[in-house]
Amino acid sequence: MRIAPFSRPSSTCTFCPVCGQRSVRISDLALISPAMMRDGEIAFVPYKTRGRKKTAMVLPVLPALQMVIAQSETGAKTFMVTEYGQPFSIKGLGQWFRKRCDEAGLTHCSAHGLRKAGATIAAENGATEEQLKAIFGWENAKEANLYTRKARQKLIASGAMSLLNFGESVNIHIGKVTPNSECNDEDEFTK
Repeated sequence: MRIAPFSRPSSTCTFCPVCGQRSVRISDLALISPAMMRDGEIAFVPYKTRGRKKTAMVLPVLPALQMVIAQSETGAKTFMVTEYGQPFSIKGLGQWFRKRCDEAGLTHCSAHGLRKAGATIAAENGATEEQLKAIFGWENAKEANLYTRKARQKLIASGAMSLLNFGESVNIHIGKVTPNSECNDEDEFTK
């Protein structure tokens, strides 16, 4: 996708939907080509597993990405090309993205951070571990479990906090408790 060097920091937003729809690694994004896209889907063998596993990932293309592709001049070999029309190297695309984030004042952001944000959003929206594995290309549930566990904890905690509310008296004074003290309910709870 020929995305020329940007002079305006806000232009980084154009790249966000392209960055793997928040699920594709930058190493894959650098290599994905128009030939890999058909009928609203992108099929590719993840770069990270290329030596071990030849199974292609097939992902539907999100509408935001379809719009960016339709409005952009793409390269023939890869979607993402340099200002000279040549495919980015993996390292070069990562550096290009880092520079766009810095120009936009988003120094805390990274391409991998978008991937992590995508996993968090999907898990918080109810994605299962199997769904996360499918869209992020994880081979086992370990990585997916990190996101689903955090999402479940957040959901459970938000529902359980009301159980700590004792009506109007949230902070009840129970006095000093020592191992040998006896508790007299009337005395301790009426102070």
